[in-house]
Amino acid sequence: VSLDMPLDTEFREPSTHELPAWVTTSGHILVKATIDGDQESAGYWLFDTGASGSVIDLAAAAKLGLESFGSFKVKGMAGDLPGNFRSCRTMELGPLKVNDMMLMEMDCSGLVRGGPGPVLGIIGCDILSRAVWDIPRIVHPAAKEDDGGDDGDGDGDGDREVASFAAAMAITSMRDNKNKNKKKETSLPLRGCREIAITMTDPRITPDVDDSKWMDVRWVSSLPHLDVTCVNGDARSSVMFMVDSGAGGMQLMMNNQTAWSLLLCAPENQGEKPRGTRTVRGVG
Repeated sequence: VSLDMPLDTEFREPSTHELPAWVTTSGHILVKATIDGDQESAGYWLFDTGASGSVIDLAAAAKLGLESFGSFKVKGMAGDLPGNFRSCRTMELGPLKVNDMMLMEMDCSGLVRGGPGPVLGIIGCDILSRAVWDIPRIVHPAAKEDDGGDDGDGDGDGDREVASFAAAMAITSMRDNKNKNKKKETSLPLRGCREIAITMTDPRITPDVDDSKWMDVRWVSSLPHLDVTCVNGDARSSVMFMVDSGAGGMQLMMNNQTAWSLLLCAPENQGEKPRGTRTVRGVG
């Protein structure tokens, strides 16, 4: 469906653009954006569909001399985080230009690992909702055409086609640790980041695609959500999941209630050997 362009937004020619992007070793996607038309200010920003508003790092905001005003509290995985707003005349991302942008100021240090350079901030849905984005899949070269099966290492968790950057990078990292003594060709870097291209299109143009490949998205608190049915044996749970490209290295996160409804925390499963722990990095 074609959308109207907000009055503060321009999408310059051409109407379709290949935007360079980078997948970091921590499973995040970075893109380059420019503040106030100054090419020297161009830097790497986290492409984050799980952020309702865009964020600029404290040090980057000070270096760019952006005006500070007001205050806010944002809800994150670590609780309510206070901060100030910063304003800029323009923010440009490929052919997309947004005038009079308001950014939240937060400490973004340590948010991303293994990127091509320091992260200046986060591009959230307040900007991403102004264009259509086609993010390519990463397919592990060892992926099998069947349901995955066994990869020969005895754990029965064979390589599978992975339809997200975060999941692909996480699986590659696990394979690297388990196969240190095996020489296996892979198209995913085990160290360092990989450059890709994201196709961005003017939202006023109706995309020429197969309708069967599109899913309805619900916008909750300015964030995209999908209706999903999770199945674990005979247990089923119909829930909403947020689409979060900023959850680096994570395939899926669910709350306790959903996990219990799927019997993942049932008493009979408590004796199972834990599959390890993971630290979730977020702003703050």
